[in-house]
Amino acid sequence: MSNSQETLSALLIPVSGNALLVPSAALAEMIPFSTLEGMEEGPEWLLGQISWRDQTIPVVSFERANGEALAESSDSARLAIMNRVSDKGDLRFYALVVQGIPHPLSVTPADITHRDKEPGDYEKACVIVHGTPAVIPDLDGIETGIDEVMTVSS
Repeated sequence: MSNSQETLSALLIPVSGNALLVPSAALAEMIPFSTLEGMEEGPEWLLGQISWRDQTIPVVSFERANGEALAESSDSARLAIMNRVSDKGDLRFYALVVQGIPHPLSVTPADITHRDKEPGDYEKACVIVHGTPAVIPDLDGIETGIDEVMTVSS
């Protein structure tokens, strides 16, 4: 099968003012936003930790990681529990603060066009998919950042 015909099962996950385009396998579960446990130190994009399935996982603000303002608290705020995409660290899951419910879609390379917008620090590309502006997040970069913080704080 040629690369141009491969179909990826993906999700558009809404974040403040944008949507993240991620493979469906990256999302473990969606849960309601809950009170976060504070962390002694770390970057401003690492908001704290939550207890999920008998483990403590870090909570990340994608907006803050890219130098944007933290989204205001809203009724649509949720936590997207993400499966780790790289096999480099010990942490298997982390949470992203999102603003709604993910929208599933099937994507081929022909469905994606690049936008004329410079990607942020944790963004691989700014795209349009099925007519919707989106960002392809740098999940490896986010995970590496989490690993660095968690190693220093442990």
